[in-house]
Amino acid sequence: MSSEAVGTLRRHPVVRAPLGEQIADAVRAEILLGILKPGEHLSQRQICERFGTSRIPVRDALASLLHEGFVTEGVGHRVVVARFTRQDLSDIYMIEGLLHGVAVRRAAARITASEVEELREIHDQFKQAVADNRTDEIATLNWEFHRRLNQIAASPRLVAALRPLSGGIPKDIISMLPKWGSKAASTQKRLLKSLQDSDGERAEAIVVKYTKEAGADLIEFLESRGVDFRD
Repeated sequence: MSSEAVGTLRRHPVVRAPLGEQIADAVRAEILLGILKPGEHLSQRQICERFGTSRIPVRDALASLLHEGFVTEGVGHRVVVARFTRQDLSDIYMIEGLLHGVAVRRAAARITASEVEELREIHDQFKQAVADNRTDEIATLNWEFHRRLNQIAASPRLVAALRPLSGGIPKDIISMLPKWGSKAASTQKRLLKSLQDSDGERAEAIVVKYTKEAGADLIEFLESRGVDFRD
């Protein structure tokens, strides 16, 4: 990883989760967003310097990314960014959408009036953040809305299956895609109506469509930034 590339990387706060997991999340997001390019060398030393940590959590992070297929090991055990196809990214979003759709369907069957109101409050805050173009809040509130929905589904195994997939989708992608904030706000509004009506089938369909479109928009966004997908 060149010194110039290190300088362009966004800073990520390292909090709460284990340090290796936080580092993996940051690097994974930058791979998906095209900040780190296919074939680019990831230097353990430079990553250590960036996060101000020892090599152990960096090794853990790179091992996770290697297992997930985001990086590969080249000549001389050099770790480099893997090259993705359009289908690879589409699959991440497709699987996320299907699982999240199941969770939303279950949430619709058990959600209470107070929980609907709680989600509505998050939605109202989200709409205002979009209107004010507060990008950090847009990402955080959208993530919180869907995280709360998964909790309401009350299925620990389903949430556990979703967790690694959600980690593969940058939380702040919504604030980077043109007009996606307003699209997400519209989706949340329709979801709230379905949940209030206990219409799990419609809620599931909304989530699956929303996630699939997010994947397509990400691919278009990356190609506009010059990311060359392998066919």
